[in-house]
Amino acid sequence: MKIDLKHVYPRFKKQIIIAGTVLLIVVLYGIFGGSTSSQVTLTIHSVDFTDSVLVSGKIVSAQKSDLGFDQSGRISAVYVKVGDVVKKGTLLASVDNTDLVAQVAQKKSALDIQQAKLDTLITGNRPEEITLYQQKYADASDALLVAHHSAFLGAQDALLNKADTLFTNGNTVNPVIAIRTQSTNEKLSIEQERIAVRDALISWESILTQASSSTSSLTSLTTKSTQALSLVKTFLSHLSVIVGNLS
Repeated sequence: MKIDLKHVYPRFKKQIIIAGTVLLIVVLYGIFGGSTSSQVTLTIHSVDFTDSVLVSGKIVSAQKSDLGFDQSGRISAVYVKVGDVVKKGTLLASVDNTDLVAQVAQKKSALDIQQAKLDTLITGNRPEEITLYQQKYADASDALLVAHHSAFLGAQDALLNKADTLFTNGNTVNPVIAIRTQSTNEKLSIEQERIAVRDALISWESILTQASSSTSSLTSLTTKSTQALSLVKTFLSHLSVIVGNLS
């Protein structure tokens, strides 16, 4: 880097002019004031005059990003360490989906309790009491459906927006993992798992869109949700091991 001394060190300007003048006198004396019996040849060439400035300060990144998950929860795996270089879309960490499974199970338990109460009351209670518990049962059914929808969206987000950043054609019948694996078998295994969770979510979504508040429908939906969430959790666990082996 060249620095214009005229701006950086204005107090040196006078000294530089004096030094240049002395140098010119010496050169002229060597040419004209020396012995006439010999000739002196001087080669003049230009060079860059450089100087350096040593300063201290604090390095600040040009860009800063606040990280966050779409849903709150406990971190189950961290895929990078401090100092790693990451790009847009890199999977940094995943959130444990155990709470989603627990929510579904809790809502199913509440529904079963209301069903048992309703069956007991139907045997011979006042119409207003039966109506009250029928409403409670309907509310519990609706809450269970909401829990299933929430669990599905959480699993879908974990796959499409997080895990699939490590795949090419992730949500297709031909996913290809884009990071290095320990072996060919590990590569093929994780790609087959990605296909399996894709099929499970398609089947789960199909049942979810047709689900009603009836007991049989909710029972079938709960079974499908539990199976799909288990596959997703296993897949994400295996994927985190592969990412961890890169460090």
